[in-house]
Amino acid sequence: MKKLGEVDHPDDPLKRVMRDFLHVEWCCVDDLRDKIRSSELGLDIDALRKQFLQLISNDEVPLQDINDLTANEFEDAGEVKKWAEGIYRRVFDVERS
Repeated sequence: MKKLGEVDHPDDPLKRVMRDFLHVEWCCVDDLRDKIRSSELGLDIDALRKQFLQLISNDEVPLQDINDLTANEFEDAGEVKKWAEGIYRRVFDVERS
């Protein structure tokens, strides 16, 4: 798995969202959702959605990259996946199955 931020284009949507909206000291999930709904982010939202789903479904998680970007102190992939899934569901209005 690529490290978070190793992408084919310089403006990695997931990396930018984690840095700008999901940092532990200024986590703004509702602001992120609102900006996505109003198309204010200037990001490829389909790519962001795919990146979240990839993060949630992969066995390998770039734990250190995520901790570095968000200042969280996740200790394992399970914690990251649970956190990312909660954000994904809230931001993209996905119901629990």
